[in-house]
Amino acid sequence: MAYSKQISKAFSPDGALSAYIKGFRPRVEQVDMATAVGNAIEQQGTLVVEAGTGTGKPLRIWRR
Repeated sequence: MAYSKQISKAFSPDGALSAYIKGFRPRVEQVDMATAVGNAIEQQGTLVVEAGTGTGKPLRIWRR
């Protein structure tokens, strides 16, 4: 999980997303989804994600 630390840092209250997105509030579901995406990229795999409102799906439209 090479992306794990980067994801945790980016999604932290004082991370990059908070710095660039007004009103950003980190949520566990966002970190979980971003971690799953990072794992899929790292393993060169495919990931299908179903997630509810407020998880930040538009931020994570990924293509292999």
